[in-house]
Formats: sequence, C-alpha cells, structure tokens
Amino acid sequence: IATVERIFEKCGWETPESRTLSVRFTMAEALSTPWYGRMGLLPRDAEIFSWTDLTEAERTHLHESNARAPWIPNSLQPWRHDGRGFEPISSVGLRYRGEVVGWVINHRIDARTVRFTCSFMRKDLSRRARIVPLYSEALRRLSEIGCEFCTLVTPTVYPGMQEFIRRHCSPYASFTGETRGTRKALAPS
Repeated sequence: IATVERIFEKCGWETPESRTLSVRFTMAEALSTPWYGRMGLLPRDAEIFSWTDLTEAERTHLHESNARAPWIPNSLQPWRHDGRGFEPISSVGLRYRGEVVGWVINHRIDARTVRFTCSFMRKDLSRRARIVPLYSEALRRLSEIGCEFCTLVTPTVYPGMQEFIRRHCSPYASFTGETRGTRKALAPS
C-alpha cells in the first residue's frame, strides 16, 4: 500500500485518505462476540420485526416525517437500500411505541455471504448500543438458514460506527480492513 501511495504522490495525486472500514466474520465468529444476544438493550415498548412486514403506511410515514423534519441521514434512508431488493430473512426493523425508529437492512453477496448494508436507530434511542439487538436478531436469523459469512462496511463519516467495529467487532473477525482513496484534478480538455 505504501509503495502504491508513493507512486500516486509522485504523479501529483492528493494524499490518500481512509474512506471506509470493513469487517468480515464467519458466522461462528459473529455469534461469539460479547455483544451478540444482548436483547436487554431494547427500550421498553420496542418490538423487532421482519423488514418484509414493513407496511406501506409505515413506509409513507417514514418518508413524510423525514421530509417535514429530517431525522434520517440521507445515506441511511431505508428506501435507498431496500428499493431494489434486500435479504428478506435477516433484514429487520424496530418499532417503538408503534413507530418505526430503526432498521438493519442487509443484502446477499453470494450463496454463503450477507452484507449488513444499512443500519440506523433514531437519535433519541441510539445511545447505549440499542441497535445491538437488531444486529443480534439479524445474526440469529442468518445462523438458522446456514449463512456462513457476514460483512459490514461503514464510511468514515460515521465515527461512532467505526469505533464500534474497531472495539467490538475487529477482535473477533477474520478480516478488518479499510478502503482508501485519492484524487487528482485533470487538466481541462
């Protein structure tokens, strides 16, 4: 990596920067993390549901409430990740007092691997790792269908998620790595 980055530097490219952090687990590794199964983190009056059971009324309410007063970051809006399909068994949502307030939307990479693509919890509920039960439920469901690997990638714009990966996932995962990127302005044609 250092050698390639020096080549970019000599050719006038910007200094490479980290863009994403990735982790890959075997299912056994994922199920052995200390946070797996910590369902007690759910707030009272909360219910985990299959994302396939999201109603049209709930989807409309998510869109409308976010349009009125944005509360979901653009890159984590569920309709950006489930519109072209999603892994139906392990993608889950969280209803709290009747409202959808969180989700983990996954996609199948191949016959043996599922990617955790988008996860979000409404800000007032996101403290104290309250999204962990959604990850746990998704992993439980994947283990029951014989999924062998799962992967999670998070952009650097989510430092809290990157910290979660470094502290609570990397020590148990087969692979942790990052993608790096660089730019170079091209001369006008």
